[in-house]
Amino acid sequence: MRVIKIDVERKEIYETDIENSLNSFYQTIGNGCSLIETATILPSKKKNNYGDVIYVDEECFMRVGDVKGFFSVTNGGTFANNGIIVGSVMTDNGVASSDCTWDLNTIRDLITFHEQP
Repeated sequence: MRVIKIDVERKEIYETDIENSLNSFYQTIGNGCSLIETATILPSKKKNNYGDVIYVDEECFMRVGDVKGFFSVTNGGTFANNGIIVGSVMTDNGVASSDCTWDLNTIRDLITFHEQP
């Protein structure tokens, strides 16, 4: 599955392919992530998709010294540590994860890195 990673330590945004599983989400976010939350939802670039979700580490502030940096999304808030952008589609059983529908360069224009929130 194609996702876009927002890497605050390297201050880079890039595409990567991962398995469509929660453990892959945790590993791709990194820094000991074991619980994710939705940071914001971007409108889908494909018809009939739910939207693309930016996931971040929900517990990063609970691990002392774990905050590596911050990123903000234009009109979407500021978040700590790494994030991933995952597509989502509506199915008969609800919402399922899928390839990110956004173009990498467009995402790069929406993201700003910060040392402080």
